[in-house]
Amino acid sequence: MTQDHNSIDGAPLMAEKAEEFIYPYLNTTSALYWQINIVKNKLRRVNDYRIPGLGNNTCQLLQNMHYSRTVILEKDLPRFEAFMKEIKKRKAASVLIRVKADDGTMRWLKIAGWPDPRKSSCCFGFISDETHLVNDFLAADRDESTIQQKVHFFDNPVFVANFSDRKIVAANKALLSTFGVEEQEALAPGLDEILAGNAGPCLQNIYESLIFDRSWNGTIMLQWREETSFSATVSIRAVSDLGHNMLWFSLHHVTAQAHEPADRSGEVLASPPNTTSHMTAIGESDDIAEILSLLLENQPQPALADGLIYSDVDAASNRVRVYGEGPGLGALESGFSHPYEGSIAENILDFRLDHLLLTETTESIKPIDWALFIPMGVHSYFAMPFYEEGTLTTILIFCSSSPDTFTEENVKAYSALYPAFLKGLGRWKARQKQG
Repeated sequence: MTQDHNSIDGAPLMAEKAEEFIYPYLNTTSALYWQINIVKNKLRRVNDYRIPGLGNNTCQLLQNMHYSRTVILEKDLPRFEAFMKEIKKRKAASVLIRVKADDGTMRWLKIAGWPDPRKSSCCFGFISDETHLVNDFLAADRDESTIQQKVHFFDNPVFVANFSDRKIVAANKALLSTFGVEEQEALAPGLDEILAGNAGPCLQNIYESLIFDRSWNGTIMLQWREETSFSATVSIRAVSDLGHNMLWFSLHHVTAQAHEPADRSGEVLASPPNTTSHMTAIGESDDIAEILSLLLENQPQPALADGLIYSDVDAASNRVRVYGEGPGLGALESGFSHPYEGSIAENILDFRLDHLLLTETTESIKPIDWALFIPMGVHSYFAMPFYEEGTLTTILIFCSSSPDTFTEENVKAYSALYPAFLKGLGRWKARQKQG
């Protein structure tokens, strides 16, 4: 009797068949599966899952350490950083962490990774949301009354919202009377709509207090109908009900306020980008801004780069200084200094690359991409290193605001610019030394 080599019950599926077979099943799980190329510092999503409250930022936990340090609870950071070090060494590792999601909730995440058996430069793994399991495990004994029943024990306005999805789940008669709404109308809007009249930092402070202290007291604005806002002194408590995280709002001193439209008079339209001058001799210039501008004007046609960065590398002092030119790079401070660790220069030297192509910065795990390129709208770039007496001193980075701009073939034409660039750079450095 023969076995079907493409069946589940028979021998293992061939790699291509297996990937095609398992993909639909991955999207049914509460986990995002990923693959990291250690050499290219690139992360690839294997399926389309997003962690609730993190959304499109889910992958940034592994890509952007600044973001990770912002959302991961401080007590969990050392374990997460130790996990990332193991992954970058291509070792199996796992960690359970707590994160402050964009919606103010706290979520428990498990992250695990292993060496990729098919690719020696890669690791693969997943990020899964374990919040409900942890909450069920930690849930304390409850009395028989549900939270929907408890609101009616109070004479002052009280309502309850689900911490996870921000839906209003209960409101007492005092609240309906005070705000002039029916019960169905009171439960219809989400908590974010009701609290929309409060500044973002105020709400952030409230949610942080609820996560860490489980309570908050103060004065806030509430709004059930567009035409009227209310100011109220409120006591908010984080409570548990049947395994769910809830927010209990108890209101006092409720006062109606006139509703005023937001003041948008301070908004200023962005200016159009400046046009560039005509072609001049790059090698005869001794001004770095002019050199970069002329390189952009004289790049091979069709022009692929809309920005250009020169990196002055000083690995000995652990610093890299950058100078930029082009639309979108105007906010880059001339001579801006950043650490050598996590830079393009470090990546090039560690893996002995003759150049570096990045097709999409938002897939990167390099700190410099998230600190420098992504905030300026750069989606792809081509980096060319130059050496002096065997030491990496210079990197020229052609930037594009579109992904997948540069390829191994189309960057070859840029080599015609390098001699003039190095000549002009030498003149600029000489002028710098002269003061």
